[in-house]
Amino acid sequence: MHETIPPVAFFPKKSHGGIWSIGLLVGSVLVLCIPLTFLRYINVPWFIGLISAFVAFITIIFGITVHGYYSMKYLVSESVLTLKWSIFKHQILLNDIHTMSSITDSQIEGIRTFGVGIPGHLVGKFLIKFEGEFLPTTLYATKLENLVIIRTSTGNIYGITPSNPEDFINAIRTRNLSVQRTELDTRQAVRTEKNTLRQSRTWITVLYLLCFIIAISSLTYMIITYQSLPDTIPLHWGLGGFPDRFGNKSELLIIVSVFSGLEIVLATLVYVWMRKSDLGKIRVGIVIMLFPLLIAIVFSTIIIIIIQTIINYV
Repeated sequence: MHETIPPVAFFPKKSHGGIWSIGLLVGSVLVLCIPLTFLRYINVPWFIGLISAFVAFITIIFGITVHGYYSMKYLVSESVLTLKWSIFKHQILLNDIHTMSSITDSQIEGIRTFGVGIPGHLVGKFLIKFEGEFLPTTLYATKLENLVIIRTSTGNIYGITPSNPEDFINAIRTRNLSVQRTELDTRQAVRTEKNTLRQSRTWITVLYLLCFIIAISSLTYMIITYQSLPDTIPLHWGLGGFPDRFGNKSELLIIVSVFSGLEIVLATLVYVWMRKSDLGKIRVGIVIMLFPLLIAIVFSTIIIIIIQTIINYV
């Protein structure tokens, strides 16, 4: 009776990617939940529902990211290499593997095109510079010091970071004797992409400054309006549209300051996070920077609704 041999599991090298992933999850949820606390001062159920749905969406997305880091592994069976990340997996036929290369240069240059680009946690589609040019590569990686590059006969390139690269490569080669081992030079001069990357960084900075301007503008608007408000103002409206709680106008100033501060902090964290990424030259950084910009617009809209509602009442 034929007995199936269980696949050999290789785990990725540990990094700070798990901490970064958890921090991103907790930080994003907190930043989004804080305005829900202050939304009790206005009676806009549909807006509260919209923010709540967005919080749930972000929690699911970043929750999968955290699970992906801690569940990542590489399974080598008799005929298939399986790359697992959270609920997703990608299989590569061992007979399709043509060459394997180990790289110890942690200063690898790359551009993320789609996927997770958290420091110490890189999963998805990237353009990685090999021998002077950027090549499309699928990564299931943590720390790049242990990067193993897998090339297949179909032209695909994969990058993984097993904690013990030599054992992993030997496990593949014992199951496919035709696999060649080569060396890759990742230190040759870059010949492309410089102008595109420079423009991307410029736009990222512009979007960051726009977030900052929006936050300061809403706070400035509050300060200008503050002098004309009476000392006692309505701070909460009931279901009938009438105020049911009053308080000192200093409370309003605190609320607006908190919102503006969160806008600046979130935008700064995302901006710094991209600069410190293992693959810092991120082409889609423009899209990433739209997230804090969206939050800044939402927060500023909340501030304007609160102030205008109070002004119209008094």
